[in-house]
Amino acid sequence: MATMVLPVIHIGTEPLALDDLLMNEFKYAWAKTVESPVYKDQPLVKDEKLNSKIKRAIYLIDTSTPYATDYELLKELPANNVIFDTKVELSADIEDLFRIKNWHRLDFTDVEALGNIISVNFYFEQGVYKIDFDELRISEQFSGTVQQTGQTFRHLTGDFGNDWTRIASVADIIWLPEKISNRIVFEYATQGDAEIKVVAQVTDSNSLEVTDQIELSGQAIERGLIVPAKAASRDMQIHILARGHGSVDLGNIHFRRTRGEFGEVLVGGKQIVDKNDLNQELLIYFDPGDLQPPLNIYFSGYQTAEKFEGVGMMARFGAPYMLVMDPRSEGGAFYQGSEEMENQLIDEIHHNLNQLGFDHHDVILSGLSMGTYGALYYGAKLNPAGIVIGKPVIELGKVASGERILRPNTFGTSLDMLRNTMGGVDQDDIERMNQHFWDVFTQGDFSNTTFAIAYMEQDDYDMTALPKLRAYLKENYPLVRLFSKGIEGRHNDNTYAVVQWFMKQYKSLLMLQFNRLIL
Repeated sequence: MATMVLPVIHIGTEPLALDDLLMNEFKYAWAKTVESPVYKDQPLVKDEKLNSKIKRAIYLIDTSTPYATDYELLKELPANNVIFDTKVELSADIEDLFRIKNWHRLDFTDVEALGNIISVNFYFEQGVYKIDFDELRISEQFSGTVQQTGQTFRHLTGDFGNDWTRIASVADIIWLPEKISNRIVFEYATQGDAEIKVVAQVTDSNSLEVTDQIELSGQAIERGLIVPAKAASRDMQIHILARGHGSVDLGNIHFRRTRGEFGEVLVGGKQIVDKNDLNQELLIYFDPGDLQPPLNIYFSGYQTAEKFEGVGMMARFGAPYMLVMDPRSEGGAFYQGSEEMENQLIDEIHHNLNQLGFDHHDVILSGLSMGTYGALYYGAKLNPAGIVIGKPVIELGKVASGERILRPNTFGTSLDMLRNTMGGVDQDDIERMNQHFWDVFTQGDFSNTTFAIAYMEQDDYDMTALPKLRAYLKENYPLVRLFSKGIEGRHNDNTYAVVQWFMKQYKSLLMLQFNRLIL
């Protein structure tokens, strides 16, 4: 598949010498005026508005840019992808716009540095993946005990010695493309006086000689290990060393093309780190859209690609939106975590609402499958205007219990969730896991919330999700607005029909409650 080429649009009196400095993923496009063709024969402004055909771009604004003080036009520029020269002076209202849109300032006089920063950090794709859990091999030299908990972590206990000793390595040799910087994020914990060091050993792809060795230990590991970009491609192997006495938990390893200070996975993306559980993360992304209500929040479903879902869908609505993604375990951990992690997510949502000047009710939460749990669970903490979901999953203990007979070996993540959350997998753990959702959901106030729920009529994950939700809401909120649609099939069937109904209801809610017409 062809790589998406991202235009770098610059309107000003003089062009910048960026043509030969940007990677092939970018195309520098310059014009003197906003009416002149700047990219693919399209002008920046058409009918006195930003040309929608070139809205997905990086915008460079210097002191000669004619619209540098035009608030209404600047407001139409995309979040996160606008770069101002440090010399540009902004009015107070544009400074506020700059802040909420998460724009950036760089020095345009150093064109080579500018080109490098754009190439390394502002690329279009989400360059991420998780290293296969089974590819982390425990060293044969380790003589202690090893206990594996599903696809979540391995618990190593023993005397690791006074000197650094290798305890594990990633079996795969990882290829590093030229001119691309990467960050490796480790899930881990230590107990006793044990400590770990992570090592990235980089070799020349042709000679196989070691050209670089990057090491991190202590709290520095929490920030991830950066492998800087080089002019030529290389190979890399990852090793984990330990010393001291106690235990070490080794979880998943995430490999991401870095965006430096500009974000995680996407420009503007953020980590929410659970320091109480292996330094695992939730990832969030915020785009203030047209700055008008509501704030749409979409929780990604189960997926091992570790990419934000719903970027295009939420952007097309035009309203501000947040994306939430769960890269834990295999495919996600249903957005539950420690109280600290969950509160961090709520704080981020409130922060964005406050930035936008919205009421706490100006929120619609949404998701499909695993994402439905996040939408309902956090909906109870936010009391939103609407919750739009498809293929609801709420009683996770029930989902895990179906793994043995109902749908054997289909969704092992549910068993990991059960053990990690409740400490076991027996019937009592199953019932407590089911109850955990209701303990949270019943604390919410849904008197002004509209629900739209598409469900599978033969769902083999959580067959009773809709009946139980409907019964609870009707009993406690007799006037609740609840729309539902049954679709024939099991949980993983006919996603297309679910998404079609999901989108129809979402657009209807935006129109009826927020006067937004979405074509």
